[in-house]
Amino acid sequence: ILIMKKLFLQLFLIIGLIGISYADPFKVNKNRQFNPFIKYIDVENLRLFSLGEVSNDFMAKVANTYLLMLKDNSQIDSEMRSQYLEIVKNNFIYQRIGLEGPEYYEKKLNNDFGSLPQSRTIENGPYGDNVTDYIWEYKEGSDMQINEVIEHLLHTITNVAFAIQFSDWNWEDPSSDIRLATKEAIDNGIFNISDYQEIINRGDTEGFNKAITTEFAYWLIAVEWGYGDFLELPNSEFRLRNQNEIAKTLPIGHRMYKCYVEKILNPPELKNLISIFPTNGKVVHEVKSNQFEEFDCSNVIDESNERKSNKDRVQKQQDSSYANCDWNFNEIWDEYLELNNREFNSNGYLFIVKGGDGRCEYGMGQEENEAFNDCNKWKNENSIYGNCKLYAKGEEATLNESLINTEKTKKSFNNNDIKLHELECMNESFDKFAEVFGVYVVGTPRASMSKVKHTAGVLAQYLDNDEDGMPDDSKISSYLSKNNYIVPVWSSRDREKFWENASGTVCEDNIGMAASMYYDEDQWALGGIEKTGQWDTNLEEVWHVVSSGWYEIYPKYFGNDRSMLHDAMDIARGGYFDKVPSTYPKNAWYSYNDQGCSYECQAHEYFYWILMANINALDKSYTDKCRPNDEWNICNKSELKNIDTLAFELLNNYNFMLPTKIPDGQYKVDIVNYY
Repeated sequence: ILIMKKLFLQLFLIIGLIGISYADPFKVNKNRQFNPFIKYIDVENLRLFSLGEVSNDFMAKVANTYLLMLKDNSQIDSEMRSQYLEIVKNNFIYQRIGLEGPEYYEKKLNNDFGSLPQSRTIENGPYGDNVTDYIWEYKEGSDMQINEVIEHLLHTITNVAFAIQFSDWNWEDPSSDIRLATKEAIDNGIFNISDYQEIINRGDTEGFNKAITTEFAYWLIAVEWGYGDFLELPNSEFRLRNQNEIAKTLPIGHRMYKCYVEKILNPPELKNLISIFPTNGKVVHEVKSNQFEEFDCSNVIDESNERKSNKDRVQKQQDSSYANCDWNFNEIWDEYLELNNREFNSNGYLFIVKGGDGRCEYGMGQEENEAFNDCNKWKNENSIYGNCKLYAKGEEATLNESLINTEKTKKSFNNNDIKLHELECMNESFDKFAEVFGVYVVGTPRASMSKVKHTAGVLAQYLDNDEDGMPDDSKISSYLSKNNYIVPVWSSRDREKFWENASGTVCEDNIGMAASMYYDEDQWALGGIEKTGQWDTNLEEVWHVVSSGWYEIYPKYFGNDRSMLHDAMDIARGGYFDKVPSTYPKNAWYSYNDQGCSYECQAHEYFYWILMANINALDKSYTDKCRPNDEWNICNKSELKNIDTLAFELLNNYNFMLPTKIPDGQYKVDIVNYY
């Protein structure tokens, strides 16, 4: 029966691919539902979304290249291939394609690429976050085109599809094989990650782990496929160039290739790739590396399942005794020490949460934020109310308080002591909560803790700009807290799901939301704009939340119903305009042209711009945010004083405790509570 099943799957795959050569045409579909990705091709369950500037011919060539990867050969495992195709289909995995690169669109649209819709994921329909980076169409004959297409198709396959299909490819898990294989290559001096250090310098640990594992997987597969000479390896980033060197030097990586990649993907022959993408200078090198030598994979899946089982046992015990603080903590401690020594190089972290009803949970990880997230994951899944606290770092226990506490803490929403993170309608969508003076930054499961912490730091610095641990203006923070204002860190799909789920719950009418941060779309400068040299959308969106308090507490000066802010804006716009004019007067220096933005909305944007200029956040020495544009060109406090006199006086001459320093997210006072 098993043999017949495999034969059937083999036949099914052959039938699905037979007759499709890399020269066959593809239907290019057009649909503005996914604007700006207005064209697409579906090829073997993978959707190739394209921006309008990309040629149809290039889209077909990318599709043909993907088909080459799915040709049959003697090493393909029919069940694994079939499961891969189903995962791509069921998870709506897709690939984006654009023209030339971000610089093309920045020049064409006169804006930072990160601020353009072209930089975002698909927001409509079932497509969302299951995507990595772009494939760029270069000028015909470019020597880089083959590498561009192969590399980024492999990024999508390994970073998204394989990460879903196999626990060994889950780059978020520090004990997964892909993390261990990457570390093996780094430790052996084979994989140079210096080009990725700026990511970790920004504090984006998740982005760093994603980048280095994705790039390592590409180099590993490219070399195993015999492309080492074609790619002119070794180079400054990767030091090996053939399969024999991989097998001898990187045993974990070689095993991952033989037991996963080789079972699902076919190595495209270079002569076929060059026939699809003719090059000006590259020639076909004789391929000696992608040989199908025997390799025993019989125990790999079993070992993977065993490792997963062990990790699951360490992370979460299903037995009811482990749901309470009565469980034998010594056993958990021993398992943590074992994992800490084996997987975390004695640098692991253990977090514990004790609930008011006597139940407990815990989380472990190689990095502090991973362990914290792990603890919160199980805490939320089991509706335990309490804070995950650091219990151990390395082999040293740091938390001495008792884990047993029988005092009930679950309350109704009407109780004045209720916390937003205790609401069921909040926990359905968010698993990360940072409380700053009673105001919450909340993150969805796919939002990294580093970004949630950064947004919380910016919020804290806006409310406590002198960082003395107290709000600069307690009336503002109190207003925001009493009205349950939050700053979500999420995706567009997360936003839609939240409001769908909130319907009919206390969250529907009791949550204040003036702006959001999108972890997959917005610009992030973890560490601050002065350190990174790039703009941080948090400076705008978090201020839109904070300024909601200023409109209500000081209506004469900043209010929504005619105020001094409006008077200053009218002069800046060259006159009073209830609606956005088709053109602004030549003497206007504020000319926001979004037709959907009301007069009140225009004032909110104006408040943001004048504050940024007043704290010098737009200064050209930091970023290019204030480069010439159609909306605002006053870049610093000195220019604001000389050009927009009323705005300067409003911000500086009425003794308001407004921010005067640029938030960088590195709040120095330990008053932010994380749940």
